[in-house]
Amino acid sequence: MIFLYNTHAIEYEYSFNNHPITILLLHGWGGNKDSFAKIKKIFKSRYNILSVSLPPYDDTISTLDMYDYREIVLTLLKSLNITNIYIICHSFGLRVSLMLATVIDIKKIVIAGGAGIKLKPNFFKKLTNNFHSLLLKRHPEFFKKFASNDYLNLSNTNRQTFKNIVNKDLTNYINLLKCPAFLFWGTNDTATPIKMFKIFKKLKPDIEYKIIKRGTHFCYLSHSELFVECCDKFLNC
Repeated sequence: MIFLYNTHAIEYEYSFNNHPITILLLHGWGGNKDSFAKIKKIFKSRYNILSVSLPPYDDTISTLDMYDYREIVLTLLKSLNITNIYIICHSFGLRVSLMLATVIDIKKIVIAGGAGIKLKPNFFKKLTNNFHSLLLKRHPEFFKKFASNDYLNLSNTNRQTFKNIVNKDLTNYINLLKCPAFLFWGTNDTATPIKMFKIFKKLKPDIEYKIIKRGTHFCYLSHSELFVECCDKFLNC
């Protein structure tokens, strides 16, 4: 199914079985409505399930910021008359969830390798960043050596969207999450390092969590059975 948000055609899937609670699935950057396929398969008989494919797409013609992403999901929830939600999210999906927490009541949230916490660079990182900035000013042809693949693979329009997203620090928004939260994190996550988990836990000391030794940014997929088990236990308690 598709609905329009400004110039964007947003694809979504809604499995309704008359349950009072809907699980909203929010994927990571570059993912889509099928990123939590196993969760959908197992939980669709017990909850309503809403999954959405968030931009950017290859044909995206206008830039977005985090307020746009909030409005996309909020518009969809309102159009489907959904009010009671649990959220299961990965990475970028936490950014969207934190924005949603400013305007709606989330009942429970499961977070896998959540993004949105901006880490302060240490001395070595600052030195490296300064060196790269100076080098790129003098030799812009080196840009591709330092930019991430996520960034390089985007069109100019989508690159601006990417900048809008990663430059917004949502650390202070964590306190807006008043609901019970469960964190699923890998110790070898390089996209959202374990330091981010520690900051989250410091701000929300009562959270539940599962740390996966040597788990990567996608440990919710590599350890999918354990992830489903944790979701099931947390959402049903």
